[in-house]
Amino acid sequence: MDGQAVTTTPLHGIGRALRASWALVLACVLLAGGLAWFSTGGGTTYSSTAAVLLRPIPGNALSPEIGSSSQQSTVALETEAELVNSPSVLDMVNRDLGTDLAPPDHRIVATVATNTQILDITFTAPTSAEAREGARSAATSFLQYRADQSDAVQTRQLGRLDTQLETAKEQLRQASQKNQNNPTSGNATQVQLYAGRVAALQESIGSIEATDTDPGTLIAPASRPVKSKTPRTLITLGALLVGLGLGVMLALWRQRRDRHLHTHLGEEVLGLPVLGHFSSHPAPHHPHSDAPPSQLSEEFRYLRTALIPALHPTPTTLVVASLDAAGSSGSMTAELARYMSMAGFTVTLLDADLTRPATPVHECFDVPPTPGLAEVLLEPDESAITVHRAEGFHVVTSGAPSEAARERLAGTGFAKIVEQLSASTDLLIVSAPPVNRAESLAMATRASRLLLVVQEGIDDVDNLELALEQAHRLNVEIVGLVSISGAAQGPRGDSTMTGSDSAGPIVATVRDHSPKNEK
Repeated sequence: MDGQAVTTTPLHGIGRALRASWALVLACVLLAGGLAWFSTGGGTTYSSTAAVLLRPIPGNALSPEIGSSSQQSTVALETEAELVNSPSVLDMVNRDLGTDLAPPDHRIVATVATNTQILDITFTAPTSAEAREGARSAATSFLQYRADQSDAVQTRQLGRLDTQLETAKEQLRQASQKNQNNPTSGNATQVQLYAGRVAALQESIGSIEATDTDPGTLIAPASRPVKSKTPRTLITLGALLVGLGLGVMLALWRQRRDRHLHTHLGEEVLGLPVLGHFSSHPAPHHPHSDAPPSQLSEEFRYLRTALIPALHPTPTTLVVASLDAAGSSGSMTAELARYMSMAGFTVTLLDADLTRPATPVHECFDVPPTPGLAEVLLEPDESAITVHRAEGFHVVTSGAPSEAARERLAGTGFAKIVEQLSASTDLLIVSAPPVNRAESLAMATRASRLLLVVQEGIDDVDNLELALEQAHRLNVEIVGLVSISGAAQGPRGDSTMTGSDSAGPIVATVRDHSPKNEK
């Protein structure tokens, strides 16, 4: 799957992305704003303008060949304006002023005055003197560039015509010699043709040499520089908005590539209903305390409301397991058992997590860890399971965890214990190891339902997909997810619950009917 099938609105998705990547968004905004602020410098500049009247001359965009066509003249003038920022003109300006202008340079701007052949060349600089000198240099350099272009074209034309003239003169000399040796009408005609060609070429050369190559006139020298204020604040504000947009896009991209579970705004993940969201890890609240109910209490009540429809018919066995070994379902099952018993259900809590979890069930109550489930699994004929009274329900601890006891969880001995305990209660809640442990799914096959506990933003969606596939193969029904925000659970010194009806342990005999070789 490319992403999580979480039911959210687009605005919720953007809000979640911003909350998850607020530092990235802030960095983009500050970077864009800082670059804009410092790139605008002090903000104060001076501008000076020189006006140039252009004359049509050969070798330039505005040439005599254009004639009276207004459209061609307009295009030619716009082309001339663009050439003010050409490398050739800027090189001349750099040599004149000792600057390092590079095309295109925003400090030089040329515009065509409406319905004229006048170019207004404006130069912007940090000081008044630099602006005036820049406008003067840009105008004179551009005129010189136009003159050089025209001279270069004229020189090339005269070179070609001189070559043609020498050839025509040689041909005329040969024709005249031939006519003198053999006067005929044909030879005389050849002499006349070559003589006419020589005359025409001489006329063309004279016409070109007489062509005026004046590029134009500086009709208005560099004007008095005008002080201007760059809208530094406005530019910076625009850059901040651009940075914000970029940051939001990066946050959304980052969220799309994030494979961690994010369920706090969703109704479903990979088809599983999200039955409850917990803002922190469960810390039991004593019912006789004068403290007001916490938000966590309401979250458990919502979870209880969502679970009740899935617990019929009774008796029901509900296995509660975390998705990953980094989490622990011990404190979750302890509080869930208490809230289900407060609703009137007869509840038994069985701690079957023999993996040495961070928060075993017995740490949530004032009961010893042993003897418990492990001892009964290892010695089914000699041991009786010890059931402790808690706040309106019963608790069976895990006992002393061992590898041998873990192996017995997959056998019929555990199945008999589940059958015996569930026969005398409405709801048997089993605190199981994480589902990435084989025994967790094995004991889920002995139960009616499986409830998964996931850690918001920590557990991986790929692990959830794997758990769903394994549960489907084993025909294990997953009733839904419970999401917890924050770090992995750990022991809490204030989480001990001592119910007023605690009256010591109850010893219940549970016989194992499995074959003896299963010990």
